Amino acid sequence: MKNGKVIALSLCLSLMLTGCTLLQGMKKKAEDEMPVTTARVTTTTPAMTTTTPETTTTPITTTTVTTTTTVTTTTPETTTTPEETTPETTTTTTKKQGFSAGERTMNIYKNVFGSGKKPIWAKVSLPYKMEDGTVIDLTVTIGIKNGVSGMQFNPGSSRLGTVITGDKAYLLMHDTKFAIEQSEEDLPITVPDAIKGFSAGKYENAEFTSGKEKINGVTYEYDAVKDNNGTIKFYYHEGGETLIYVSNGKTLCRVLDYSADVPDELVSVPAGYRLISLKQGGGFYL
Repeated sequence: MKNGKVIALSLCLSLMLTGCTLLQGMKKKAEDEMPVTTARVTTTTPAMTTTTPETTTTPITTTTVTTTTTVTTTTPETTTTPEETTPETTTTTTKKQGFSAGERTMNIYKNVFGSGKKPIWAKVSLPYKMEDGTVIDLTVTIGIKNGVSGMQFNPGSSRLGTVITGDKAYLLMHDTKFAIEQSEEDLPITVPDAIKGFSAGKYENAEFTSGKEKINGVTYEYDAVKDNNGTIKFYYHEGGETLIYVSNGKTLCRVLDYSADVPDELVSVPAGYRLISLKQGGGFYL
């Protein structure tokens, strides 16, 4: 009986041990299976995060097409503009400096004085010898109209003028209102040959040469043409078209202004002047 209890007790103990072993095995099995399920959870989580980079593909839509194409193309277009305007100004300058011999002089003859058909008015400064021997720069107003030439000038305090019509020449003394008839050679000054040539049409088919000369330290370009009295020169600033000086080889005249407007009083003997004729041998004759 005692042995039977012992056997029963050992049997219970073995059953309890077996149950514990089974419980521990089940617990171990459960613990072993739990990580597997958590592993699946963690693997699914990265799968969700992989969708996140797909959303980061959105910046790809900002392909900066607008920034790269518009900005870079407009910049060179603006920079090419000044490069194109620079040559245009230089070609204009070279054209002005490329006058042929006589071109500028003939332009004045044709465009200003109508190829000799229009009146000629000019204001010049030329050397004039006073009675005491001193030489001054005398300003002279010249007019040529209908074959009559006239000049006005004021040496010192005197107001003088000349009128040449046909074969008659007069020295006008405006202060005393005298008109002295005398030969053209005896007049104190005459119309410069260069101005006469414009009126007479001497340069219509003339052969011009050109060159450069210095006057008072300044370099001028000139047109030159042969005349019965020598070589006539017309001086211009380098590249310029305005007449600055004229010369007949003896007298250099500075040209101050010129046009085709000649007032009648410049080319006529004023009414009321006392006419005096100067004959050879001296004396005044009325």
